[in-house]
Amino acid sequence: MKKILLFAIIFSILLWACNKEEILLTENIQLTFSTDTLRFDTVFTELGSATRILKVYNNENQRIRLGRIAIESSSGISFRMNVDGIAGKEVLNVEIPANDSLYIF
Repeated sequence: MKKILLFAIIFSILLWACNKEEILLTENIQLTFSTDTLRFDTVFTELGSATRILKVYNNENQRIRLGRIAIESSSGISFRMNVDGIAGKEVLNVEIPANDSLYIF
């Protein structure tokens, strides 16, 4: 009987201690950026080595999820990006913790 009571108490404490973190998915989120414009010289002979850094800040008190981060380029121009370690021309479902930021290279 004591074991069942002890198990019930521990199980209740574990359920109470679990804190599900909410994710904001609204379009009204106010992100801030380290810069508003990135410029590149498009006269590259082969593969350009110019790197620009953009930092995206989440000033909300909750985690947010960005559905899509992508490079929208003109035809014939090829750029690459890295979003917090994920490389590609498009990165999906990137989360930024509350009051944190992410880097885009």
